Amino acid sequence: MSNRDRIRFMEIFKDFSEQRVRKDFFTIPKREFNPEISTFANLALDLVDFRDRVRPMARDLTLMESASRYQKMSPKEFDDV
Repeated sequence: MSNRDRIRFMEIFKDFSEQRVRKDFFTIPKREFNPEISTFANLALDLVDFRDRVRPMARDLTLMESASRYQKMSPKEFDDV
């Protein structure tokens, strides 16, 4: 097999012998409502907050979760699973 074919094979391979079950979840707190400004101004700030804070955090958490199965595990963690 060529190097490119080996890389493609490694990308699509999933190790079904993995014992640990990940049941992690994360919550991203919502921006606090500001009663001193109008509802539409709060909505606009919510949209800006989503674009600038929530979406990048969610992307980072997704990447961390998808890469977690490739992380090393200590023998103690392996025995606990």
